[in-house]
Amino acid sequence: MSPVEAAARLEEILLAENEALARHDAVTATALLDEKLAAAKALSATGLSMAQGERLRALAAENRRLLERAIKVQGRIVAMLAKAAQASPAVSRYGAKGRAVVGAGAFAVAREA
Repeated sequence: MSPVEAAARLEEILLAENEALARHDAVTATALLDEKLAAAKALSATGLSMAQGERLRALAAENRRLLERAIKVQGRIVAMLAKAAQASPAVSRYGAKGRAVVGAGAFAVAREA
């Protein structure tokens, strides 16, 4: 793959990954990682136009911003689940056979969501 082809492929991959990240589609974004690394490895500074280099720089900057946002969102979700699990009181009641039954609480909602 020539540097120009590698740059074009990297541009396509970054666009696809950025679109996936903008949709909060981590599965699709993660699936592009190997292709992104291969295209970046094939890429060398020689043979690139200034415009192509600038497009890649802009796409990479947007990619970084979107990845950082995805990491923050995932962190917030984990924190909310941890807080919900801690805040759920263990309420006991008796079931049909006379045994104590512990309610599932807020965490049951998270499992089914």
